[in-house]
Amino acid sequence: MVALVIGFVLVSLLGMAHHYGLLVVRALKPDADRSSQGAIVVTFLGLLALHTLEIVAFAGVYGILLASDMLGELGGGYDETGAA
Repeated sequence: MVALVIGFVLVSLLGMAHHYGLLVVRALKPDADRSSQGAIVVTFLGLLALHTLEIVAFAGVYGILLASDMLGELGGGYDETGAA
């Protein structure tokens, strides 16, 4: 149950960060009527940076959760023969 709550909180925070990140990208974008290519480039690079930051942030939190052993661990065996 704790993992579910943590997941909901993380996704909610990520959604809010994404929303405000999009607002920042939109504010940085030049006027498309004056510079359509500039607007496309700024939008593309802004979205690239935004999504990269989101991925790195989520991976960092996920790494912390895995290292804490609070929610268990990922593990298991692999039988190369395919036998159950």
